[in-house]
Amino acid sequence: LTSINYDTTKFKSFANRPLRGIINDKEINGEVDFMIASGEFEPKAPYFCLHEYKKEKNIDNDPLGQLLVAMIAAQSINNNEFPIYGAYVMGRNWFFLTLVNMTYCISNEYVATRDDIVDIYRIMKGMKGIINNIT
Repeated sequence: LTSINYDTTKFKSFANRPLRGIINDKEINGEVDFMIASGEFEPKAPYFCLHEYKKEKNIDNDPLGQLLVAMIAAQSINNNEFPIYGAYVMGRNWFFLTLVNMTYCISNEYVATRDDIVDIYRIMKGMKGIINNIT
């Protein structure tokens, strides 16, 4: 992620930041490990959320659910028609998501210990272009 350099004049990367939103008059919140958002010192409008690294085995929590809560909170903050993008990592497996309204789609896994690492890099680099076009 650091080799892509998400820090531009329009958006930048933030690490370990809380994200809060209102859905149906209820506050939802979570902490995002990595986020690409507008804002200089604090994230303002989030575009991409990467959720915590989770172990492949003996998982006691739900990384997909945690990521979706963060993405839905981001969507409520942005209050626009653009999708929210995200990813979560379980061990060596990366999963990418797109959220539009309350509908999401999830990719098959990309395995970071195989040639998929090139695809992971390509997707994350492409994300910078997508965000640049919507900001």
